[in-house]
Amino acid sequence: MIVTPLGVGAGSLAILAALPDAEAEATIEASAGEIASRYPDFSPAMLRDLAKQARARGFALNPGLLMAGSWGIGVPILDRQGRCDGALSIAAIESRLGPDRQQELALLLKAEAQRLAERLAKPAGASNLSPPAPPRPAARRRSEAVVTLDNRN
Repeated sequence: MIVTPLGVGAGSLAILAALPDAEAEATIEASAGEIASRYPDFSPAMLRDLAKQARARGFALNPGLLMAGSWGIGVPILDRQGRCDGALSIAAIESRLGPDRQQELALLLKAEAQRLAERLAKPAGASNLSPPAPPRPAARRRSEAVVTLDNRN
């Protein structure tokens, strides 16, 4: 498993952008050495700028920064207090993530992140599943239907 510092991928950038400013800054500073050694195309200044753009846009976008031609979109999963519990992200080739498609997919990701946040917010021990549908009446066999119709005469 490859673990990347917050801000390098779309999902982790969504998390970084969702953090309070002081926490985001501390996170960037704490990972500056690792970023410099493992991700030389990134810098603390770049991560600050990407997080700022993500906040303004409403979703994180990684336009091929980690791998040329591979773009990613990420959104945070926020708890009821607005704290970030994680993120959902997707990646696709650049030609599949034009501006209109970015907006469309970001809306879908946000809706799923909201659903997930609602399920995570249930108290411990509560069922996170919807209640089962009421049982359907048993289907009649064809021969029973014929008997019923014949008895009406």
